[in-house]
Amino acid sequence: MKNPVSLAIALALLAPVVVSVHASEEATAATEPVATAPEALTRIAATGYHAIYDLAFRHGLWSAEATTLDGRRVDVVVDGVSGAVWAVGSATAPFLTAAQVRQRLVVAGYTQIDDLEFDDGAWEAEARNPSGQRVDLVIHPVTGAVLAETPRGSSSAPAGLLSAAEIRAALEAAGYTQIRDLEYDDDGYWEADARNTQGQRVELRIDPRTGAVLHEERD
Repeated sequence: MKNPVSLAIALALLAPVVVSVHASEEATAATEPVATAPEALTRIAATGYHAIYDLAFRHGLWSAEATTLDGRRVDVVVDGVSGAVWAVGSATAPFLTAAQVRQRLVVAGYTQIDDLEFDDGAWEAEARNPSGQRVDLVIHPVTGAVLAETPRGSSSAPAGLLSAAEIRAALEAAGYTQIRDLEYDDDGYWEADARNTQGQRVELRIDPRTGAVLHEERD
């Protein structure tokens, strides 16, 4: 199944955007929050990118792949609070380095920091928190704030996200049956195996805020 934002992407890109070739190389400052997929698509397009796909939202950040006006594929990140748009790898993007992220985690009391890497618009790491618990972390790429802390091996979502029961109810309302292996993954999504409305066995990735299926593929 195609990403559910595909239609929104197509609609958002119908309107022409006039910018300079170099506009998409710089981070854009904004003060308006970006709460929905259409808003994120409009914001990215207005910055000078096109052919946007794989739009995803997690922990307050939108991430996507896009093409610059001179034809290069780049990863972009949109801050859901400020609306700022950054290109991954751009010299002007204010992203923290791995060393800076590690330093901030140490100052915050985290120890045994492992597997620190940049993925899907945010820094991720495994560490031991100030209480001594082994956790998975998602860290804001600019501020260094810990956006999510999930105990290793946990099947529950962090506070403020939908519970397993709520996700199951949303899937059933959407027509999925025989739902099994429902768990909250450390990449910030609910995942499950189920049978879709065509009777096919599929693997699902589900938005932890809305319960919407973001990705479906044959099992």
